[in-house]
Amino acid sequence: MAHLQPPATRRLDSVQVVRLYAQDAGLRGVLEHYYPEEHVYALDTVRCAGFALLTVYHVDESGHHDLYYITLDPVVQRVRQVKLVAAWGSDGGWRGETTMQRRGQRLRVRAVDEIVDEASHDAYTTRTTESFTVDYHLSPAGQLVQTRIDSSRRIVHTNTK
Repeated sequence: MAHLQPPATRRLDSVQVVRLYAQDAGLRGVLEHYYPEEHVYALDTVRCAGFALLTVYHVDESGHHDLYYITLDPVVQRVRQVKLVAAWGSDGGWRGETTMQRRGQRLRVRAVDEIVDEASHDAYTTRTTESFTVDYHLSPAGQLVQTRIDSSRRIVHTNTK
């Protein structure tokens, strides 16, 4: 388990965050159609032995929120790993909520996503609710390791006639 050091006094500016953000294929799609109404924030940079951990908060034009942990090589400022840790908001029939709780050296994340599909059938509405709970811990090499604790999926069809 990696032991976190106090944050360095120099934080990454927005230009550096966007440059790092665009290095990873998973994050490139987020910035591919970057609108003026979208915002990317570097919340914190924590320096550890051999890596740095950057917390990035992204809000898109529809009010969808994402929280990423990005592990960086501190020498060459290259992305080692990107993890989407939490997402919340609502848009077009989707609603998501995420809670996060620190448990010692682990981070417990519980997410609930609900999708309502009213257009799929004339006679009924489909509501799908998925939830999962995972624990994250930081390895000595700076990898965010995920352990699934619990998950469920519930599908309800409601007669609309």
